[in-house]
Amino acid sequence: VLLGVIVLGCFASRGRRVFLPWLVTAAAMLVLALGPFVGGEEGVRMPAYWLQQLPGFRFMTNHWRWSAAAGVCLCAAASLGLAALCGRYKKVPWLPALIGALLVIEMVALFPFPLRKPLWSALPSVAAQKLRDEEGVRAVLDVSPNPKLNQMAHGKALVGGWLPRLPAAAERLSRALLEEFHALPDNPAKLKFLAEHGIDAVLLGPTEGLVIESSASGGFRRLVVDR
Repeated sequence: VLLGVIVLGCFASRGRRVFLPWLVTAAAMLVLALGPFVGGEEGVRMPAYWLQQLPGFRFMTNHWRWSAAAGVCLCAAASLGLAALCGRYKKVPWLPALIGALLVIEMVALFPFPLRKPLWSALPSVAAQKLRDEEGVRAVLDVSPNPKLNQMAHGKALVGGWLPRLPAAAERLSRALLEEFHALPDNPAKLKFLAEHGIDAVLLGPTEGLVIESSASGGFRRLVVDR
């Protein structure tokens, strides 16, 4: 609906140049939101890569910083389009109400209102909280659904989880470690491999994990917590 108002407003407006700065800026922001690479680090370098090399921009890695700015520009262009449509079709006073209703319908279709709140639970897993008090656990391989939230609960180093500002070299090493881990033939070999690489525990899910006890034997202790 937003883009439709912009397109129709451009056709209805006599001064289409007023749309240009907002649309060009929105396009630039969306290109930056694609990140520094397309197709992985061996792929195509995008403008965001060169921007992040400048002083003060090295932490601009989250795509929402750019997509939010693009949304503001598109909203400004849509407001110009709505003003042009209302000026062109003065005999249709209910036009803004119609467009507003279409926006509401679109939002409900894309993001349905929950029948029951909350729609999701923003709580760390109880197994992650249990790991907080485990002695000797320094680094955790988290393969559960909420690694970042769990890391805030257990306070340990996180391997293979979601870290928005993870250095590129560390990310490559984590990927290589996980690929080698998944290629191992059986669980004892996998646990031994993790222990040899400094991984002290594996968080499997909200209530289950493994605490690695011996790098020599590949032994482990299952961590099961009731909710």
